[in-house]
Amino acid sequence: MPSTFSSRLSRYIRHPGIPARVSTLILLWQRSPLVKLLPEFRIVSTSGFSEALKWSVTCIAGLGAFDSIAGASEISQVLPSSGSLEVNAVAGESLTFMVQATGTPGIPASFQFGGDIPPGLIQTGLENSRTDFLTGVPTAAGIYNVTVTAWELPGFGGDFIDKTFTFNITNPPFPAISRQPACGNFTEGSLVHLSASQTDGKVFTWKLNDEAHPVSETLFFPRATSRRYRAAPAQDPGPAWFTETAFDDSGWASVSGALGYDTVTGSGVNFLPHIASGGNLQSVMSGSGKPTSVHLRMPFTLTDPAILSFFKLRVQSDDGFVAWLNGTEIAAQNKPASLQWNSAAGAASTDATAVTFREFNIPQHLSLLRRGDNLLAVQALNRSATETGNDFLFNCELAAGINATNSPHLLLTSLSLEQSGNHTLTVTNPAGSVTTGPAAVLILPEILSQPEPVTISHGQTGQLNVTPGGSPPFSYQWYRGLSGNTADPVPGAEDETFVTPALTETTSYWVRISSAAGMIDSVTATVTVVPPAVDSYNTWVTAQFPPTAAADPNISGPGSDPDQDGFSNQTEYIFGTPPLSPVEPSSLNIDSGAGALTVSFTARRASGPGYNGRTRLYSLESSINPVSGPWLAVEGFAGIAGNNQTVSLPIAASGSGFYRLRVELTP
Repeated sequence: MPSTFSSRLSRYIRHPGIPARVSTLILLWQRSPLVKLLPEFRIVSTSGFSEALKWSVTCIAGLGAFDSIAGASEISQVLPSSGSLEVNAVAGESLTFMVQATGTPGIPASFQFGGDIPPGLIQTGLENSRTDFLTGVPTAAGIYNVTVTAWELPGFGGDFIDKTFTFNITNPPFPAISRQPACGNFTEGSLVHLSASQTDGKVFTWKLNDEAHPVSETLFFPRATSRRYRAAPAQDPGPAWFTETAFDDSGWASVSGALGYDTVTGSGVNFLPHIASGGNLQSVMSGSGKPTSVHLRMPFTLTDPAILSFFKLRVQSDDGFVAWLNGTEIAAQNKPASLQWNSAAGAASTDATAVTFREFNIPQHLSLLRRGDNLLAVQALNRSATETGNDFLFNCELAAGINATNSPHLLLTSLSLEQSGNHTLTVTNPAGSVTTGPAAVLILPEILSQPEPVTISHGQTGQLNVTPGGSPPFSYQWYRGLSGNTADPVPGAEDETFVTPALTETTSYWVRISSAAGMIDSVTATVTVVPPAVDSYNTWVTAQFPPTAAADPNISGPGSDPDQDGFSNQTEYIFGTPPLSPVEPSSLNIDSGAGALTVSFTARRASGPGYNGRTRLYSLESSINPVSGPWLAVEGFAGIAGNNQTVSLPIAASGSGFYRLRVELTP
């Protein structure tokens, strides 16, 4: 019988995938010591089985060959509730249901699981074994009756035994959010940590404004961030510069990006396009006897380093470097055998690889991060200290964060406008899902460009502009006076561009920008009004009046009308008409034809005595009510410089309206 059983065993036992913890349990159920097994049972055809599982299955099968098992036939539950006819489990959680056959007919040829098997569970399908399994993750709650049948080996009569087990699959508690993620208003570039406390969640999904969250990784120290640097000094400065966050580096230079130089740019790789403005060190490092080391300090701040799950340093380097985080070395390239403060690189890099950012994956150094102030320090190394070097390059960025996929945490280490908005977290398990309320993460308003002071002529309008930054939308209110004084708001001035009314005296304005995140006030912008040129008028008077009349203000004064044509001397001066003979000033002509009307006028140049350096401007205005107005400039017909040209405006022949001509002298 042993040899017959051996041949059958090699045919039937073939199923892979038994959990390791189950194979351990099987070993515990040996009825005889392992040494009693026949040698041929050591090698079993079990593709995919672990070595421990081969031994355990062979052990149980071998014992059946040696020990005749007497007694009543029986199928009983071993896992998860030994001896019970019930199986209690939770939907969405792993389940292993193990049964064992004992007594006659001995070792079953196979098991069959029938009836109502819970969805998500599959039979392992062992053959020539006293045990078999249902394993998997049940996906639906309910009561399921499963019948287990054990069939006798062929040649032993084909008998079987069976038993029914009741599976009680319950849903987990409905997921709940016990603490909502906190919202807030931040400056751009801030580190923001969102998290929600929850219970009984299996899957976590973050969204931004109801869309899949775009975060894949975050940067603590981007490659274009300002950092302090100096060429290695003549004497050893000690370790404080790369170990102490409070080290005084105020005397060091700063650069926002890569340092380096390149004296050979005719062929090959040119480093110059990679070097930041102000970062060219050719005069400092190129030449015999020049420094081969540059020290860099890059401070940054963290609020909760304990939640981080990844950490990477990316480096662009020719020829080498050594990097420290809070005084501990975390990465190096071409480091010399004995590093000194002024060392050269231990080997050279190829230019083609130097311009590519090399990634150092350093999660083992996450524990070095501190809550609050941190310091990334680097000694960048060039190859030679005595020969004339022809190039050098260094830049780096520090990336860290947490995996935003399936995590109750979300970390935004450098908040950008694209990441601002309403963040939500959905927690899901088989019982359902729950979503947090929106956590509004907004960027405080800022002013990217301030309103600039302007100078205008007497009676002219000025234009002021402001450019906002931060999370939109924005609202605006312009005020007269000094910044911060809200006593005199300008009615209707509620846009980023503000056109002042016609001003006859210098006036100051400012604007307040508001958003859901807060508000910010601009600087004061002064609109300076140049007063009328009195000397020019007096020159005109001298040219237009006889000396006696010119000396008499009752005749030549600005408000007098010596020719009785209804226009004062000042009006005659502006229009360019003679003050002593009635002449119609520039007037509007209306011509009709071809079913349309045309309004036209002559825009006369300001020339002659009293008009030196001055320009006559014409504006065509319209209104539907000539008494109450308002009179508005016709688009495209405002501020036309007079050059003795004819200006025409076609208008519709139907309807009604009124037009007038406004004439000004500037400055």
